[in-house]
Amino acid sequence: MMHVTFIVVLAVNYMISGLSLQVDFSPSSVVDDFLLSIMEDTSSRLEGHLEKRAQGALLDATSAVS
Repeated sequence: MMHVTFIVVLAVNYMISGLSLQVDFSPSSVVDDFLLSIMEDTSSRLEGHLEKRAQGALLDATSAVS
């Protein structure tokens, strides 16, 4: 997953650097926004996964006690 993300970032950076020759905008801010959205998505997925595992562990502990 890390390799895919790195390749996508490189591809986007390459495309943006090509566009920056024609259009006047800051490519670094676009890449920063892109990376931030990836990090937020990954964070929310991980949070959801950990929450499900914690609920599963709580159910297992509750059933073991009773």
